[in-house]
Parts: sequence; structure tokens; C-alpha cells
Amino acid sequence: MIPHAFSLLEPCSNNVVEYQALIVGLELALKSGITMLEAFGDSQLIVNQMNQKYEIRKPDLLPYYNKAQSLRQKFDICHIAHIRRGENTCADALAGLAASIAI
Repeated sequence: MIPHAFSLLEPCSNNVVEYQALIVGLELALKSGITMLEAFGDSQLIVNQMNQKYEIRKPDLLPYYNKAQSLRQKFDICHIAHIRRGENTCADALAGLAASIAI
């Protein structure tokens, strides 16, 4: 696990933020030379869209989905799994820290 924080410059939906976080994580892993990755996300929608169990119904999510899938293809193995929010304490702590710094 590599803690990393980033800021978005424009207001956006929670789903866009989830995709942005996934994209940043995939880019970081690729830059680190990782070829096999198991990623966890607490957004059931995003995880299931990435695993092609749910279709993308909102057109504004499509560019983020396409970017994330493009990055995913660069790994030898890349699994994306759902984790419950209550079990995602490290990510929640990092998000809380980032939010308090922003205030």
C-alpha cells in the first residue's frame, strides 16, 4: 500500500472522484514498475463497471472508465475488487486527512 493524496481542481460527483482515484492509483503503480496489481475500491458501482458487470449509464463517466481500462490493460494482471467502506480504514484516514488540510 502506497499512501498518496491528490487534489481535484473542479467540483465533481463522487463517482468521478472514485474514477480519478483509481486512475491515479493505476498510474502510480505503472510508474513504480508494478506488473501485477490487486486494487480495492469501496465504490460498488465503479468496481462493477470496471469488471464489466454494470454498464456505464452516465455519459460523463465514460471518459474516466475508458482511461482506467486503458491503464488496466498495461498490467500483466490487474484485479479490481470491492471492499466495504468499513473495511477501508486506511483510505478513509487518508481522505479525512486530505479533507482537513483543505479546510
